[in-house]
This record gives sequence, structure tokens and C-alpha cells, in this order.
Amino acid sequence: MKRKISYPGIVTSVLCLSLSLVGCSNETQVENAPQSVADASPAPAAKPSIGQAPVEFNEAQRQVTRASFNNCNLEALDSTAFASEPDYTPADKNSVVLGGWLGRNGGAGVPAEPNLLLMLNERVWSLPISYNVDRPDVAAHTGDAELLHSGFSISVDVSSLPNGVYRVLLADGANSYCDNGRRLKI
Repeated sequence: MKRKISYPGIVTSVLCLSLSLVGCSNETQVENAPQSVADASPAPAAKPSIGQAPVEFNEAQRQVTRASFNNCNLEALDSTAFASEPDYTPADKNSVVLGGWLGRNGGAGVPAEPNLLLMLNERVWSLPISYNVDRPDVAAHTGDAELLHSGFSISVDVSSLPNGVYRVLLADGANSYCDNGRRLKI
């Protein structure tokens, strides 16, 4: 028995296969890293993690005492270096891309469970960070070769967050945070 193959069916199959392969391409990262960690330049460009909505802490999570440390830098919002203005307002009211680097509190290397924290008064939202930007500048400046893989760029869905000015912190797991004075106005 012969099967009849339709031309539109073949075109549709080829188109679907082509579209699925387009999403698998490798993008190269920009290698123009700032010369110094203290530099206010944005982190090297990378494909950000898919936009995720932060999850609000419950009462018990908010009550945890967290120690402060300074082994981080939140350098850019929407690929723009932080400037002298006190609060950054994203161009897109639904999402913002944050970039920088994060090291371990009191030790070498990177935290195993890094998080971004958004704080508005007593409320706190959290979002996991994935290290997806190499930072040779950070490794060289700190002398810690493990910080080569400490960079991140993450797209955050802020559409469900209440309006206000948020403190933006980087967290080393559940008990420590790094705050370098960044604010986000939604």
C-alpha cells in the first residue's frame, strides 16, 4: 500500500524542525570585561536567564537573621551601569535585567545557592541566580580563581510586584546577604 504524502504536510514539518533548531544555537559572550572590580561598568553581556517572577518570603523566612558581607557587586540594570541616581526605574514596567557577580561569604569561590532578594519595607521576594557570565576581571582583582565563574545576568519578571522602591540584595544562601546600595523603582 502506497502512502500519499502531501506537499503542505512536508512544508509544515520542515518549518517546525527549522524553528526548533533555531533555539539551539550557541551565542558567544562579549569578552570586554571592566578592568577593575570597583569599576561601575556593567557585567559582560550574556544571554540572561529566562524571566522569572520572584517568590515572596513567608513570615518565618522574613524572621531569619542574616549577616551582611561585601563579596559582590550588582553592577547593571537593563545593561546600564548604575549611576549616581538613588533609584533605577526600568524601561519595561514588566521586567528588568540585572547583572553582576557574587562570591561566597568569608571564603573562596561562589555560593552554592545564590539568590537575588528584593525588599520593600518588611516584605521580601527571592529569585535564584544562575552563574552564566565568566568574570576574569573579578578573579584577577580578588586573587580567587574560583570567582572566574561568579558572574550572572538574570531577567526578572516584576509585573506582579507592588509599586515602590526596592532594595536589591544578593544572597549567599539563606543566612547572608550582600548589599551595595542598589535600588529599583517599580
